[in-house]
Amino acid sequence: MTLPKELTTVTPVSKTLAVLLFIILPICAFFLGENYQQMIDMNSSQHSLFVPNRQILTPTPSTSPLGVTTITLKDNNKTVTVHVGDRVILQLGNVWIWDISMTSNDVLVGRPTGIYWTQASIPQGQYEAVKKGTVTLSAIGTANCKGLQACPQLAIQFHTQIIVL
Repeated sequence: MTLPKELTTVTPVSKTLAVLLFIILPICAFFLGENYQQMIDMNSSQHSLFVPNRQILTPTPSTSPLGVTTITLKDNNKTVTVHVGDRVILQLGNVWIWDISMTSNDVLVGRPTGIYWTQASIPQGQYEAVKKGTVTLSAIGTANCKGLQACPQLAIQFHTQIIVL
């Protein structure tokens, strides 16, 4: 089968198109690879992406100097013990955007204004233990995407039980 001469002739338009593709395709591949690497780095910085709902909460002793306990991602699926009057700081980092909820609003009270959105090392929440009881603090983290980059549709779960004595 022979192709028509219009399809096999090198023209100025075909040269221009070839040069543009030769330049644009590697640049696009570079930016896609860079976004993919950022997504992989973000995933590997977390201990686990998906946490099953049924995990046993294991008690850990509170090491709270001066009545301040900081809860981080390392406290996922653990039990933390504090005392009435202690401050509890929730600091889950800024890799994820966190949606935070508690089972009870009368055991821990937000201080000074409750939940914060993270900026660098600013905590997601500052609370004060105001009465004895148990509260489960849960958070769902979604990808923190910037600008027009491709955003992975991932989520992680965080749960910790806080016992106020």
